[in-house]
Amino acid sequence: GILPLFSTYTQHSLYTTMSNNIGFIGTGMMASALIDGIVAKGIRLPSQIHCSDIYPPARDAASKKGYNATPSSATVCANSDNAIFLAVKPNCVMDACKDIMNAGSSSSTGSNTNDE
Repeated sequence: GILPLFSTYTQHSLYTTMSNNIGFIGTGMMASALIDGIVAKGIRLPSQIHCSDIYPPARDAASKKGYNATPSSATVCANSDNAIFLAVKPNCVMDACKDIMNAGSSSSTGSNTNDE
């Protein structure tokens, strides 16, 4: 399922804070449906969506829609202002969380973990 990983806003402010980028770890079918709905409703522009996936065809599909797709969860975390949604299969949650935790600890020491 989809798990809001980090959120500092209410549903109302999701609509009123258009300047903020949001991120998705995972760009599979569930995440794509959410992202496409967010863009279709005008909540965010495609350029305000940052997403990562370990599967290259999923990243390619997201890029073709105008989303900022990368293999790096660290890049998504660095570029997302208010919310990051964890949208991976249940068996991948632990690895995704480890990647995000490592991204946070590396950024606090000044290391660059972006692998783009």
